[in-house]
Order: sequence, then C-alpha cells, then structure tokens
Amino acid sequence: MIVETVRRFAGEPLDVRLHTALRVLSCPFGELLAEVPHGASLLDYGCGHGVLASLAAEHAAARVTGVDIDERKVAVARRTGPTDASFAVVEPGSVPPGPWDVITLVDVLYLLPRPAQRDLLLALAAELAPGGKLLVKEMHTCSPLKSRWMRAQERVMVDVLERTKGAQLTFTEPDHLLRAMADAGLSTTARAVDRWYPHPHHLVVGTRGAVPC
Repeated sequence: MIVETVRRFAGEPLDVRLHTALRVLSCPFGELLAEVPHGASLLDYGCGHGVLASLAAEHAAARVTGVDIDERKVAVARRTGPTDASFAVVEPGSVPPGPWDVITLVDVLYLLPRPAQRDLLLALAAELAPGGKLLVKEMHTCSPLKSRWMRAQERVMVDVLERTKGAQLTFTEPDHLLRAMADAGLSTTARAVDRWYPHPHHLVVGTRGAVPC
C-alpha cells in the first residue's frame, strides 16, 4: 500500500509526497477498506489528496467520488487518482446526493464544532442507500500519551503548516458518534483500530436498514 501510494504521487511536490506517505503509514486504511463491498458506489467526504479514494478504487473496484473543501488537495487528487474516480470541491456541509453504498468520513469531524459534527453526520446518513454504510474514522482522547501526540501534531498541521483547514480542534468520543448516527436511523458498531499506531484511532460504522422484501 505504501509503495503504491508513493508511486501515485511521484510527480507531485515534495511536501505532498511526504504528507501522503505519512498518511498511509499513520492511518488504518486497511480497516476501512475491509468494510467496502466489491464494486460499491463510494463517497469519500473530505477526501484530501485522494489517498483513500484511490485505494478503494484499486482494491475494492469501488465506483468512487471524492469531495473536499480544499481546492488545492482536490487538484492533486484529480491529477493522481484513477481515471474512473471523480473528485470535486464542495462548500462546507454540502453533501452530494446519493444513494451511496458506502460513505467514508476520515479525520474530518475534529475540525468542526460539535453541532456541525452532528449536522454533517445526519446529512451523510440521509444519502445512504438501503443497506449502505457510513464509516467514520476519528481519534479519541482516552489514551493520555497518544492524545498528547495527536493534539500536538494536528496543531502543527492546522496552524503552522496549514496543510489542513479548520478553525478549531474538537475531538469526538465514540459514544457521541454512536448517538448521532443512531438518531439518523443507523445501526451502529464501534471499535478501536489503533493497535501499532501512535494515534488513538477508532472506527464507528453505521448501517442503513435494508428495504424489506
């Protein structure tokens, strides 16, 4: 996975190559890809440079659309992504209409205030197809050591390097995500996915009920 990503971004500036390589090393993308059915229609909301979207298109033959508010990152995703994947810039909070088999939301919510987090989860859930999945990967604050490292790194990314757009950092515990997604009518599960990683990753999966036969 790392080698494939490095090759995909080989023609990009050094900062993009380093950022995407570190992203693959530090994020449990394999856990997310395991939840994507073969050939699914997938919306990667907050796609950034398109790393997850490209991996889903390649490893799950997913029909992928990636969207982000950052024009610079979307431009990179368009240059480097698979030809059958599409990428677009969206306004904050705007959700492309579905229905989608899978929607991924990876390390996005912590950049939003708490009310906006809930609003976005409800909006995304509304665009799921019957039986569709909303995959939300965030970082919790239960591990003091990992949390300190996480907060320091994100402050550098947002405030110093300006690699990520966000006015504040509001890390959200799994229980809050579970409640919001349940309120959206999804059945939910949550699990830690941070083993061997320096960051306290957790994954919450919300599934839309299938239409009765």
